[in-house]
Amino acid sequence: MDSYFLYQLSGKASLCLSAVVARERADFLATRDPLTKLRNRRELEETLDREVSRVIRHGSPLSLAFVDCDDFKQVNDRHGHDMGDKYLQHMARCMEEVTRKTDMVFRYAGDEFIILLPDQDSKGAQFTAERLQTYLYNHPLVCGDLHIPVKASIGVGCTSELAQVTPRALLKVAELEVELARARE
Repeated sequence: MDSYFLYQLSGKASLCLSAVVARERADFLATRDPLTKLRNRRELEETLDREVSRVIRHGSPLSLAFVDCDDFKQVNDRHGHDMGDKYLQHMARCMEEVTRKTDMVFRYAGDEFIILLPDQDSKGAQFTAERLQTYLYNHPLVCGDLHIPVKASIGVGCTSELAQVTPRALLKVAELEVELARARE
């Protein structure tokens, strides 16, 4: 009898564990980009709201880097969409290598990414952007004999430079900085 009850108990425990694993997987998929495994735009919006609230409450700086891949369309056109996917995955890994553990990297849309830099002023954020540029230059995408340069335009915004601190305002400033950087090139 005891072995029968243990068998029944193990079956129920197995079902419970399977449900927990399925729930965790669903939560992960709801907040992650399937291609790059980075946090997705939905997660960005929730996190940015929370971080901006923290800034308003505590007065600590928050910077945001808007990263837009250069020449991504040419990579897709010249080498195909599979290579474009590898390019984006490579870009995601590069950003994770360069950022601190407290920083958060998100896939925003297409070939655009956001890096949230908590407790980072604009000078520190600019340093991170420059370090990322250098890292990308030194780490092209390598597939067999093919070496594809990875380049991005990066704009930085910081809450300490905003008249009114809102998530949208912070995004807009960084996005505008990307356009200004491209205009200077």
